[in-house]
Amino acid sequence: ISDYDSNFDTSGLESSYAGGRQVRIPCNVGYSGFFKIICTEGNWEPRGTKCKPKPCGHPGDAQFADFRLNEGTDFVFGSEVVYECNRGYHMVSRTNRRRCTADGWDGNIPVCEATKCPVFHVDNNVQVFGDVEEATSGSVVRFSCMSRDEILYGQQEIFCQEDGEWSGPIPNCKEIRCSVPHIDHGSVPSGSREYKEHETLNFRCDAKFIPADERPPRCTKFAGKPMWSPTPACKPVQCSLTLPPLTGTTYDPPYTNVFIPGDTLRVTCGEKYWIVDTGTTVADLSCKEDGKWNTHPVCQEVTCPRWIEGQGNKLGDTICTRDGWAPKPLCRGNVNFEFYPGDYIQVAYIWKCERQCKKIAFHKKIGTEHQGPCEKPQIRNGFAVGPLEGTLYFACNENYKLPTKSWWGQAKCKDGDWEKLLPCIDMCGEAPEISNGRLNVVLSPAVVQCNEGYTPEVTEITCLNGEWNFYNFTPKTICRATSKHCGPPPKVENAIVTVAYKKKYSANSSVTYRCREKYQIEKEDTVTCRSGEWEVKNITCTPYCEKLTSSRLVVEEAMEKQRYLEGEVIEYVCTSPHVKAGGNATCRNGEWIKTEECPGIPCRVPQLGPGLGISGFPPENNLVKSGNKLRFYCREEYDIEGSAEIKCLETGDWDAPLPTCCSAPPSLPNGETRGKGSNYDHGEQVEYFCRDNYNLEGGSYKTCENGEWKGDMQCCSHPPQVTNGDTLSFTKPDYQEGERVEYSCFSRYTMEGGPFKTCRNGKWEGEMRCLGACTVDEQLMEQNNLRFTYSWQTKLYAVHKDYISFSCKRGRRVGTVPLRVQCIDGVMELPTCQ
Repeated sequence: ISDYDSNFDTSGLESSYAGGRQVRIPCNVGYSGFFKIICTEGNWEPRGTKCKPKPCGHPGDAQFADFRLNEGTDFVFGSEVVYECNRGYHMVSRTNRRRCTADGWDGNIPVCEATKCPVFHVDNNVQVFGDVEEATSGSVVRFSCMSRDEILYGQQEIFCQEDGEWSGPIPNCKEIRCSVPHIDHGSVPSGSREYKEHETLNFRCDAKFIPADERPPRCTKFAGKPMWSPTPACKPVQCSLTLPPLTGTTYDPPYTNVFIPGDTLRVTCGEKYWIVDTGTTVADLSCKEDGKWNTHPVCQEVTCPRWIEGQGNKLGDTICTRDGWAPKPLCRGNVNFEFYPGDYIQVAYIWKCERQCKKIAFHKKIGTEHQGPCEKPQIRNGFAVGPLEGTLYFACNENYKLPTKSWWGQAKCKDGDWEKLLPCIDMCGEAPEISNGRLNVVLSPAVVQCNEGYTPEVTEITCLNGEWNFYNFTPKTICRATSKHCGPPPKVENAIVTVAYKKKYSANSSVTYRCREKYQIEKEDTVTCRSGEWEVKNITCTPYCEKLTSSRLVVEEAMEKQRYLEGEVIEYVCTSPHVKAGGNATCRNGEWIKTEECPGIPCRVPQLGPGLGISGFPPENNLVKSGNKLRFYCREEYDIEGSAEIKCLETGDWDAPLPTCCSAPPSLPNGETRGKGSNYDHGEQVEYFCRDNYNLEGGSYKTCENGEWKGDMQCCSHPPQVTNGDTLSFTKPDYQEGERVEYSCFSRYTMEGGPFKTCRNGKWEGEMRCLGACTVDEQLMEQNNLRFTYSWQTKLYAVHKDYISFSCKRGRRVGTVPLRVQCIDGVMELPTCQ
């Protein structure tokens, strides 16, 4: 038999069968279907379908995992699925596989838990940020040194990997140490090969090279690493210029700004500027072997002193010249100058000699309508250039610097004062790092700012001879702890702290605990560090039970809530309509302990489809207990489709829909089928076509679905002809269900019924007739001695149901026909007069 395969159960078959005998062949365990063979003239004629694997449905999703089909192509008998945990999770179940058996999926859905990394310990001088005790995949832990005088050796942060291992080794903290650097064109004398923090490096440069920075390199910490500041380096000996030159100065050559020892430069000064001395305006400068010019290559503005000492008795105006104030002497006798608040000074001053020589012009008082210009200031430990177009440029002398990062500063004249004019401070380099605080170096001296829980021993430190003066303290001791610190907070079972984990906590700092899932905090949840000890509080996390939900029972309404504490008891009743029972449930360690197990809700057997029957004894009261199964079969002329066995779930629902049995397709009026005749499976189709003179409306196929044939169609003929009438439009080859055709009668014919016919279920519905008109014969009227009663009536015909009145020309009417007669469908009997 070609349709036979290994999934049929042939163990119960006989060795031979008589002719005409029908034999049912069941399927093996795990397969469903219907197959029979008929012995016909010594040959087996197969009927039905092959055995198909029983479906198991979806195997179930696992939290934090995915699954794939390992065997088979669908969730049917014999297939196997393999669960794989997501990244960062690992399998805690004994097996990660489930197989589809005859009774459904075996085993339970596997469980995946987050992969944790091992707890590690660090040195006492290392600070940890992050939870190292409950670190799962992706958790990040950061490290830093407790002391500012130490640096971290190793990675600043590590993370917990998917395999449960940390991404790197645990770092440690050591004192800052700088090694001897390699210096191009320079060398370090033999001696110490390692330097402590704040120690300086002595090095020398090769011939024709000088240190790139005049400041000695100092071992310091920057960005968590030891380094030399400034970087020790050697540069070629050379003299440099600032281009373009400042106002009043020109250079030759004009576009060169770097010169080597021995090169010369010509400097030319403007009318009011000088170089070398006030009487020199042009000078040839040379670059020395040490990389410095023999004279500063910038022209200075000619100025006169503000205070003039001398005697005389000459009257007149004074002018500032290269040789000072002129004329000389200005005044004779005792000279006393009076200056008033708000006075301003220009290049030329007017003096008048009277009893006292006083300045009498070009001064304004503060608060008057116009303020005068600003005097060029004297920069302590620095110098100023300008002003140029209202802007003063200033810088600091050697071993001094501005509080900002730039070498030059700018100031604007406003209301007689210079805005943003900064002082020059001692050059001590960058502010050193201090333990438990920081130095704020904006102006000199630097302000000491300590972290919370610490207080400064001194409020500020100064730069003295290029060194920071800590006043008998060190960077480690400048910030003193105001109170004792606390170590890690006490461990609370089944809880974690909500802040970053640290090895030390400052006084008055607090940590808050949070319970793990399905645990809740009792009373307080926060402890505070007091005088080096954590507060003693009874913080506990107790398990709780979530709301008891089950399709088998209902909790008493008065006892329902979302959470229940340990030891709480609730009452419930079973939901099964045939069980009058209930019990108590107690919350124990987050689980419900019930005194009575409720049975599942029984399943009601639904109405069976055509041809479907139940194997064995019918269920009592048409109900099947939870967990029991029901088997079905189809009658001879039907084939079963779907699962021949279904199971009652505890919810009162079946695990699969009822199977169906499909019989022979229904007949079609005025049509025929084209197919195999009988025994159709679910999903199979049969084709329909119409007889001659009929048109198929709708689909061409009906499909067997769940034991019923689905698909609408009908066979409609052409619109029928109506005697003495016709359709108003041209007829079509096909008409849809419900479509109408309108008719009209020929001239002088009257329509009775209609005027529409409608296609319904392959037939044309709608009754109509076209009734004819009556004609009057003049010869017959003459024979019957008749004329029209009304002289204006001249018509010789009348439509259906119309009347014509006659009169006798002579004599009188005889017979039963009245003189007023009616036309009925073309027939009218005339009266007779004698």
